[in-house]
Amino acid sequence: MLEHDSIKARPVPILVFANKMDVKDSMDAVEVSEGLGLAELSDRPWNIEASNALSGDGLDTGVKWLSA
Repeated sequence: MLEHDSIKARPVPILVFANKMDVKDSMDAVEVSEGLGLAELSDRPWNIEASNALSGDGLDTGVKWLSA
């Protein structure tokens, strides 16, 4: 997706919700970040937010980061 012409040349911020944090043995946000190679993204801001869509945990924090 980041290689698409309409995104590649622009520093579009990336927000990843690491959802399902309530599930036993789920990966934590650091493991998800490493798996996606987010640390390699040096040309744009990015953030990963541990979240649980059912309870809403982490959603506000992620959206506030994106809107800032």
